Amino acid sequence: STVGWNIYNVLCDFSGGILSISQLFVDVSIDHSWKGVVGDPVKLALGLLSLFFDVIFMAQHYCLYNRQPESRKRSDAEDEDRVPLTQDLAEEA
Repeated sequence: STVGWNIYNVLCDFSGGILSISQLFVDVSIDHSWKGVVGDPVKLALGLLSLFFDVIFMAQHYCLYNRQPESRKRSDAEDEDRVPLTQDLAEEA
């Protein structure tokens, strides 16, 4: 279950991994040499590892456990019992 943690942190980490790897390949295209990627394998490996785990978390959140828990669902009877605050004030006057 993914209840209790925020997916936005994973999405920010995923975008950071994409930008980090993109920076490596922009450097390669500017220098016309693969030294940028070969010379910094830790940055490439860290970016790819981050993307790998982020994809797992996103699949878990959006595909595997996409359902709302029963405790968070409201029934129609609960909606009927709710009265707008402004209606209560109008009835008191």
